[in-house]
Amino acid sequence: MTGNFVDSCDKDGIFNPIGRWYKPWFHEYVRKILNECTKDNANYLEKNVKFVDYIPTTDFFHRHDRSCFWMLSYLIPFGNHPIFRYPFGWCLPPKHALIKWLKEKFVPDDVLDRFVCQDFGIKLEDLKEMVEIVHKETEVYPLWLCPTRHMIPEGLEDLAFFKREDIHIDVGVYGFTEVSDYDRVASQRRLERFVIDRDAYVALYAETQLSRADFDEMLRHNLKTYHRLRKELKCEDAFPHVYEKISKLGRT
Repeated sequence: MTGNFVDSCDKDGIFNPIGRWYKPWFHEYVRKILNECTKDNANYLEKNVKFVDYIPTTDFFHRHDRSCFWMLSYLIPFGNHPIFRYPFGWCLPPKHALIKWLKEKFVPDDVLDRFVCQDFGIKLEDLKEMVEIVHKETEVYPLWLCPTRHMIPEGLEDLAFFKREDIHIDVGVYGFTEVSDYDRVASQRRLERFVIDRDAYVALYAETQLSRADFDEMLRHNLKTYHRLRKELKCEDAFPHVYEKISKLGRT
């Protein structure tokens, strides 16, 4: 899938404001197009089969919002059905607190133990290995692969996580694993170790199994300034360390 900015629609495609409440969820819309491509065209890439949509920029930026990427399909499996979308699509996405409550109330613990929701920021050169270990550990698909250009502003070099301006990838793993012997804690620790060893990082808004030593190792460039300011501003006895805020392990 590729995209280009344009000022107006041409006749080679359709205008598709995918952000409207009644529109199909984006990942399901893409799945439908892929199915149409492959149904009668086994070699559709070689045949250069194309579908062209003209999507408003804001709609494209927020294309996964209503379905929380593809996570909502696990909690509201009928959410993409037209009978639901047209009268009730306006209320999506639900508040995160409601999703958490539904998950805790209605999803059994043994099912939750097979749920993976992680993001990893990694250098482009390590992407192949990252995808391979994610497959080995979880076999969760689809994966979210979001490239970004890492820029280091002048004067903020000490705060930059990556020390080289380059392309980096956010690898998002969201879904239920089918790996028969999956161990949530052990698997997450292996993934975190893999990332740290490559001077990359684990997104801290997801669940983490980082020890305090691993956390300090991963953020060693940033924590120097953090610890200096905590001491200078006399915060050490007044506020918890950031590790305690992001980790259950740090609060126990």
